[in-house]
Amino acid sequence: MLRRLGRLSTPALFALSAVLVLGGALLVTYLPQLRIIHGEVLFSDSIYAGLSLGERLQSMLSHWDAKHYLLIATEGHGASETLLPFFPLYAWLLGVFQFSGPWLALVGTAISALAFAVALHYWRRIFRTLNFEEGVIFLALYPAVVFCFAPYPESLFIALLGICVWNLLQVQLAPLALAMPLFLFSKHAAVPVGGALLAWSWFYWPRQKFWSFAAIAAVSLALVLAYYHLAFGDPLAWLTAQKKWGRGFAMPWVFVANLHGKGVDAVLYVLWCFVAPVYLLRKTLAAPESARRTWALALFATSAILVPLWFGTSAQSIYRIPVLATPSLLVFSGLSSRAKTVCLVLFLVLLLNTTYMFVGGSHLP
Repeated sequence: MLRRLGRLSTPALFALSAVLVLGGALLVTYLPQLRIIHGEVLFSDSIYAGLSLGERLQSMLSHWDAKHYLLIATEGHGASETLLPFFPLYAWLLGVFQFSGPWLALVGTAISALAFAVALHYWRRIFRTLNFEEGVIFLALYPAVVFCFAPYPESLFIALLGICVWNLLQVQLAPLALAMPLFLFSKHAAVPVGGALLAWSWFYWPRQKFWSFAAIAAVSLALVLAYYHLAFGDPLAWLTAQKKWGRGFAMPWVFVANLHGKGVDAVLYVLWCFVAPVYLLRKTLAAPESARRTWALALFATSAILVPLWFGTSAQSIYRIPVLATPSLLVFSGLSSRAKTVCLVLFLVLLLNTTYMFVGGSHLP
């Protein structure tokens, strides 16, 4: 299985991911809702019952945060204070096409899909430098990849991060001058990651180029702060608004206590938040000089997203956020081919489950 998938070109791998997610999502719209309560299996009518094929296609991925991004695209960021935590780049792209209603959701899916194709292209090149080309397979089949086809900015974030990481490795300033501002406008998670990329360049770039990149990063952050200041009168409105969503800091044992009885979530929490950063640190310290800079960049980018999860997160974060820290997939690089295959099979099972829950509207994983 692993060898066959490894022989697929990037477009073919993207097509496989799209078929699994979009085909699976459409199939879910024809299935009844299934819930297990206290060991009892309960069925109920699908939320798509009575809808035409076109209506199912238009609405099957428009759930949860997707609705907020669609609202920003049509009514603007100031339509509600609850929209402030959602960074505007993805909504701006949606707004370019001047669609409204259900058709806008299909435009969102198209933008997300295109961005995910770009992400696979760049991350395949990055994983190849570390002799882990299978990494792009893990990315294409990641359990939360459904969010990379929904009207969400996840795939846009991953693509722009891939462009930034690749050009940092190539010491190319010109592409970074364009990619970095876009990256910081994609999601609030880009702010700490951008700082981590800058910190990495301090250690591995010539000083003159580092200061040039520091200027690019500073201007990019200033643009984000200026946008929020001009639009809402507070440059940190996106940060303070997190409290309205119940997001805040808590010690790790608080979240661990909430994982009681949630075996899969607990395993994912330990794997991504603790095993992945420690593994990348060990690989960075043990790597030969020629590969150390690449492993270090993976460590910096990953830790900027995963380490803060120690101090405040939710079950949905365990599914969604690690795919933003795409270099964390390197945690599978040291496994045998058989173990990698087993992990991929588990990924597929979780992907189907996540797609069912998200499209069915019954639960946000």
